[in-house]
Amino acid sequence: MDEHQVKKLSSQLEQAIKENTRQRSKYLDEPLRFEDSEIALDQAIQDFRSIASFPELFDKVQIWPDIVGLLGHENTDIVVDIIHMLNDFCEEDDQAVLKPLVDTLVECGLLSGLVAAMERLDLSRVDEASGFYNSLSILENILELNPSLSTPLGKETRLFFLLTQYLNPFISSISLYCSEVLAVVLQESDENREYFGELGLMDNILNTIAPFRKQKASDSDLVEMVENLFDCLCSLLFQSSNKERFIQLEGIELCLECIRYQEQFRHAALRCLDFAVTNGPFIANRNIQLGGLGILFAMFCEKSKKSSFVLSIQDTEHIISIIYFLFQYSDEKHRLLKKFMENNYEKLKRLVELHKRYQNKVNAASQRENSELLRWEAGLYTLQLIDIILAQLVVMQEEKNETNFIQVVWNLLRDNQIDIQTIKDNLKEFADNLQEEEEETTTTAPKRADVLNWIQEFGNKMDLFEN
Repeated sequence: MDEHQVKKLSSQLEQAIKENTRQRSKYLDEPLRFEDSEIALDQAIQDFRSIASFPELFDKVQIWPDIVGLLGHENTDIVVDIIHMLNDFCEEDDQAVLKPLVDTLVECGLLSGLVAAMERLDLSRVDEASGFYNSLSILENILELNPSLSTPLGKETRLFFLLTQYLNPFISSISLYCSEVLAVVLQESDENREYFGELGLMDNILNTIAPFRKQKASDSDLVEMVENLFDCLCSLLFQSSNKERFIQLEGIELCLECIRYQEQFRHAALRCLDFAVTNGPFIANRNIQLGGLGILFAMFCEKSKKSSFVLSIQDTEHIISIIYFLFQYSDEKHRLLKKFMENNYEKLKRLVELHKRYQNKVNAASQRENSELLRWEAGLYTLQLIDIILAQLVVMQEEKNETNFIQVVWNLLRDNQIDIQTIKDNLKEFADNLQEEEEETTTTAPKRADVLNWIQEFGNKMDLFEN
């Protein structure tokens, strides 16, 4: 294969396209009359496809507009041929070669042309299903190379409708790939997340997950698909408008049921609930109204009816985050307070135990190079949330319970050799970070002034008892 051969194959394909177009126009209602030109076009496509094995010659091809145009051909067999050919080219590993090719294809209208072609394919036919699958492969490769294309792909084509249409467990390989591409497109763009919500398609995701609230997924493809869909929900919940939609569509109920009954997706549902509650005042209240406290605190104390369930580090950190935001936003904080007092303060003891564990990890990270980054990786943020919760528990105690509760807290800190000043230092660092956030957004909760007040009150109450 050389430049001369590329030009020859390009010319053959170009002539075949022109002849087929002429024959189809001339014999519009007589398919047999243009059948030979269709066969010749198919052969020219197959011959041209061989160039995909020679990436050093990609830049010699000059007929990409004609090739992309074939995605709109009346014969879906030709469309599938073109999809397979484009996929061969887009699977090139050398980004220096692939990027200019992708840029050219996009300029030729590949994104809209490919999605429109995918809508025409009949997935009950094996060859067209294969074409659909390879179309997803093309999109995945393009987005991996240039993530910024996710916005026009999401907003300027019907991709979202197409992908959610095929979230069907009965065609698992296609559904799995659809969920993967959807997760990528939503992850990359705020505009896409907002637009997807406006289209009303969040319901499609929730309805696909719903059968697996109590029913076990039968194979690994289904498990991965559902996990991808939870990832999609997490991305969507970055937008406050989607949090409102999530409540209306009973997304909280779905997450809580998965956490309670479905061990396969408990981790994913817990993560999704964390994303929902984060900066979501109305979701915090709804979570408590639905009995979420009992479910969360049973996990928090590692109590589960499923003996095989193991609480991971990530699960623990999601639960801490959820409890933290429940304290910030809930109108029923008294119910949270009671949870930490019941059963001989078992949840308070667990909180202190977690403080000690995370403080040790953060302290160890502080002794190493690049300590600032390593402290965050060791769980500094989670440690700060733990200490915020602990401080709020002390500050918010009603007067009649105050002395006894503070004594329990003080005893637990003393028995675990935890310095009160260390907790105050953690909270001060958290407050300083909040100041930076407040300069960028007005939605921060709590405010830096709130945390500074908690530090003062927490310190005062502990000091009074100690004295």
